[in-house]
Amino acid sequence: MTAVFIYFVLNDGINQIRTILSKDPIKIMATVMMSLSAGIFEEYLTREFLFQNFLKLFKNNKLILSSLLSSIIFGFLHLYNIFNIGLNTTLQQVFYATAIGLLFASLQIAFNGLILTVGLHSLIDFQLNLLVHNDNVVPWSAIIIIFSPIVIISLLAIYLYEKEYKKSSASQNF
Repeated sequence: MTAVFIYFVLNDGINQIRTILSKDPIKIMATVMMSLSAGIFEEYLTREFLFQNFLKLFKNNKLILSSLLSSIIFGFLHLYNIFNIGLNTTLQQVFYATAIGLLFASLQIAFNGLILTVGLHSLIDFQLNLLVHNDNVVPWSAIIIIFSPIVIISLLAIYLYEKEYKKSSASQNF
């Protein structure tokens, strides 16, 4: 809860709420519906269907490989934006969507479900659709600096879950 409050304060949350509330109610409702549908569809496709099928496919390091592959596919799903936002921005979005996909995979493993990831995904899409309105180019260095720690921490968490999973599986075999 403290982290949410700090994020809210650092990202000018009051003005973001004012900006959202100043929008046309029809646009707000359409954005809510789009955000929810994208969050639900993409999470169930990548973290439920693909992740679970990758788990069945791999014997060793199944959590890490399943998380990586499902997250890369999640990132590539965003290539359709190339027609709206251009090549460079789309490639950045593919990179950070993959990073966020790894975070979501670690959350799915930790909490054994998709409710949290669907909610977070929907909130991110909602905010981006209502608040992002400029065409400022973000340098790759900023994208890498911001999202690389997410990749590293997520992979570390997944590795630790994998290690714990193997340990508990080994103890059940005896």
